[in-house]
Amino acid sequence: MRRMQCNKLMENLISSFPRSRHRTFLVDFEGLQKLFNKKIVKIVDTFIIEEVHESIDVEVAEKNFDKLIRMNTDKTGYESSCNEFRIIDYFSETLSVEDQWEIGMIVMENFLQKEDFPFPCIFYYGYDESILTMRFHKYRASEGLWLLEDLEGYSNPVAYFHIEEN
Repeated sequence: MRRMQCNKLMENLISSFPRSRHRTFLVDFEGLQKLFNKKIVKIVDTFIIEEVHESIDVEVAEKNFDKLIRMNTDKTGYESSCNEFRIIDYFSETLSVEDQWEIGMIVMENFLQKEDFPFPCIFYYGYDESILTMRFHKYRASEGLWLLEDLEGYSNPVAYFHIEEN
């Protein structure tokens, strides 16, 4: 089950998108590979993105795990700070707000198909100016959401998807 929550700013933005449209993107293979071939690495009970040409030293992270959690408040904060990326960073051309949203939805689906992806999970979408930033974390009832519960308190468009299972 998937449930989306958003503030009015995001609701208005999404409702302004045309319903059907064909769009061609100029991308390079390396950018697509980096965007869609991210790995998920388990560190204690957290799940962190490992970029294609990057290697996380799990042993060092596990050794310093308590310190990492204190610096980020909890596991949710740690995952949300590590699992952040912007869609525009993987494309050589300027993308519209709508294009970023559509690509972001495909990226989320790609993550959800990974064998080792943690469920339940939360995916966050937020626009700052015209740039979409995505984040995710495993959902833990004891920690709740990374965002404030009152999404209307944000001055930018924000949304999250709570996904129970794929």
